[in-house]
Amino acid sequence: MEPVRTDVLTVTPWLAPIVWEGTFDPLVIDEAFRSHNLTIATTVFAVGKYTRFLRDFLESAEKHFMVGLDVHYYVFTDLPGDVPSNVTLGVGRLLSIVRVPKFDRWQEISLRRMELIQTAIEDHIHREAHYIF
Repeated sequence: MEPVRTDVLTVTPWLAPIVWEGTFDPLVIDEAFRSHNLTIATTVFAVGKYTRFLRDFLESAEKHFMVGLDVHYYVFTDLPGDVPSNVTLGVGRLLSIVRVPKFDRWQEISLRRMELIQTAIEDHIHREAHYIF
């Protein structure tokens, strides 16, 4: 896999690949990951009025995100009842709701987001997925 672009980094200092548009053949990348039977965790925050965007997000992700791989969506929300339950997920795709406290200020949820993800990773995600986005 030789990168075709030299204007961007294609690997981190810890040797994780960075895939930019036009850096690698997507068919080669897809096949390399598919053959490892990986599970990808995807975290998304939908708090307050932002739950209304979840349906479109999930439907788009089902069409375009890590197609052919097992994906576990973790929806962090203060309104679990507003998470759409009728979005069709593909084979090997799961959705879990992680209830988070309601915060009065958007700044607080922004500051607490990484803490909430860290707790979820430590509690269970690390046993359920190989990569987290």
